[in-house]
Amino acid sequence: MSGDARRPGGLLSELRRRNVFRVATVYLIASWLLIQVAETVFPALQLPEWTVTFVVVVLAILFPIAVIFAWAFELTPEGLKKTTEVEPKSSITSRTGQKINYLIIGILAVAILFLALTHGGLKDDGVSAERSATGTSAAQSIAVLPFVNMSDDEDNEFFSDGLSEELLNVLAQVEGLRVAARTSSFYFKDSNEDVRSIASKLGVDHLLEGSVRRSGDRIRVTAQLIKADDGFHLWSDTYDYTVDDVFRIQDEISLAVVDALKVNLLGKERERLTKRATTNVEAHNLYLRGRQFLHLRTLESIRQARKLFQQAVRMDPGYALAYSGLSDSIQLLATNHSMITAAQAEAESRPLLDRAIALDPEAAEVWASVGLMEMIANNPEAAEPALEKAVRLNPSYAAGYLWLASVRSGPPINDDEGALELYRKVLEIDPLSRVAQNNIAAILMDQGRTEEAEAEFRRALTLDPDYTGSYNGLANLNQNFYFRLDEAHRWFMKAHELAPSDISISVNLPVIYRTLGLDDQFDRWSRRLQNEGPDHPIGSVIPVWREILAGRFDAALDAWAKAEQRVGGTGGVASGLAQMRCDALRFSDRASEALSFLTRDFPELMDSPPRVDVTNNNLVACAAAALKATGRADQLEELLEAARRYAESNIPSVPNREMYLARIDIAGGREASAIRYLQSAVEAGWVGGFNWAWSIDEDPDWAPVKEHDDVANARVLIAERLAIQRAAVEQQLQELGAGALF
Repeated sequence: MSGDARRPGGLLSELRRRNVFRVATVYLIASWLLIQVAETVFPALQLPEWTVTFVVVVLAILFPIAVIFAWAFELTPEGLKKTTEVEPKSSITSRTGQKINYLIIGILAVAILFLALTHGGLKDDGVSAERSATGTSAAQSIAVLPFVNMSDDEDNEFFSDGLSEELLNVLAQVEGLRVAARTSSFYFKDSNEDVRSIASKLGVDHLLEGSVRRSGDRIRVTAQLIKADDGFHLWSDTYDYTVDDVFRIQDEISLAVVDALKVNLLGKERERLTKRATTNVEAHNLYLRGRQFLHLRTLESIRQARKLFQQAVRMDPGYALAYSGLSDSIQLLATNHSMITAAQAEAESRPLLDRAIALDPEAAEVWASVGLMEMIANNPEAAEPALEKAVRLNPSYAAGYLWLASVRSGPPINDDEGALELYRKVLEIDPLSRVAQNNIAAILMDQGRTEEAEAEFRRALTLDPDYTGSYNGLANLNQNFYFRLDEAHRWFMKAHELAPSDISISVNLPVIYRTLGLDDQFDRWSRRLQNEGPDHPIGSVIPVWREILAGRFDAALDAWAKAEQRVGGTGGVASGLAQMRCDALRFSDRASEALSFLTRDFPELMDSPPRVDVTNNNLVACAAAALKATGRADQLEELLEAARRYAESNIPSVPNREMYLARIDIAGGREASAIRYLQSAVEAGWVGGFNWAWSIDEDPDWAPVKEHDDVANARVLIAERLAIQRAAVEQQLQELGAGALF
């Protein structure tokens, strides 16, 4: 080293002359840029988290080597040489330094561009012009994809899923930000599909994704916000905390996302965004697991969810959302699986929801739970305002719209078009919602728009091939609209294979077997349901049905008394059980008792004028027969006229409508019109299966006219159709190996 270099001033001059400072600057800027790229790209590629650390360590080790190299070597026209071998007159370090300056400027420009792209420094095309008065983008939308569980323990999956769902719920409360619902976002769990494709299917502009690694009490969460149209990262960050800091992580990520999207928060919104429903981490985890089980909607998953919500409430008695989840699990046991009656569900849920409202009157989930409870309890006038309040509090809450649509489509509102509009609103928020898709199909089916309904049912199956609701829908479409019992049987069997313990599905099979004359199969299935579900509302009804079919009406009434305690007073099962009692009374020559029962439990049917609707139309035939037997001709005619008006307005399927009118007229003694309606129904394709799956030969109401020529011809045609379908079902059973189904 020269004498000048040994002096402090000389050393600095020599460092500058040899471009050491410039090389160090280039190295540091380039290293920073490489680290930023690694932190952004590596998580998206699902590389282990240590790979980012590895890059940092390698770059740090190489830094002094680069500095020493710049000091010891010089770039010359002849190539790289040791600095000590280059004559001062021949040195071109000044020109090399100029080139390095240009390189520094170039790398800085790349770094600035990277910062702009990943931290929202650049404005989206046209977005700035669309700001509202509050500064919110008019077209901001996002989907929160399930965060990847990077932990060795697969049991931590619930934690990563739960964090994703909580972020989704929090962001959904931001006004001006449209958030795709959980069902649709979680459809892409474990998917390697391109982000642009996912965003297109979900109808959003941005995706939030990330990963969670948990080791003991430590968690590392990496999150990144992606602009869907070009795949660039608007923001990313990594959070290293303890499990007890999970709420802090949620707050920081949600606020960072809102900031990156340039959504301006009002004071109340910011407060709501960081509001914590509980400070008890264990209760929170139990709640998250309960919600995940509840989403599956199977009988066992709902039971498991109920236990988890109960534990969460015990852990934190002030946790409003846990009460809401517990109520939902109870209601779904009643409505989806008929495991408890609507009355029992209401009695259990109401105090839970009263407590939840007292704890958090502004929680949309709580008001949606209230609406669900009131809907299942057949209180639509209370359900509708509760659900309307839920969607006002959270306009992105898909479940609120879903349940509100169900209320609007049912009595006394009966607004099918309004319900369809709400279901389509659900699909805007939750475009892959199998339930909304299925419910649209069900409404179309009830309106007689069978081809549209079938297309919607099949679309729902493409969203979830294991969804029993769609198989049930296609089965009902074939059974009640296409009159193809063989096809209905095939679809019911698919649903049964997916949920063999669900009696609400299995009960459809013995009805088909009885109608087709497959008595051995009917006997096996009905006894199985009776034995497996004595405490189940549907299972408890089976003995009543079997006794009526056998013509043992007194025994049916005894069985009814036991079943009535299990079924309760509302819902489809209760309505069917009421019909069983009424028919058992009138067929055993106790018409006056039948009328007393109807007057007490269905007074609207006995009023003047009577009101026939979806809750009581199945009782009209029994009421007509009882009125005829007791000589109340004027009241009978008034009832039949009301039933005709109901049928014309509410039964779009011609065969079903004509057969309904035939049935009430034959029960009321209007034989000529009953025969005409029967002929019309059979000509339109009807094959049987009414009134407890009796054939016309067996039904006591048809006994006086069954030898009439027109009735006899109809019986022959029905028998021919059933024979063809019976053979098809027998073939299906043979292929399935029916013995294995028991």
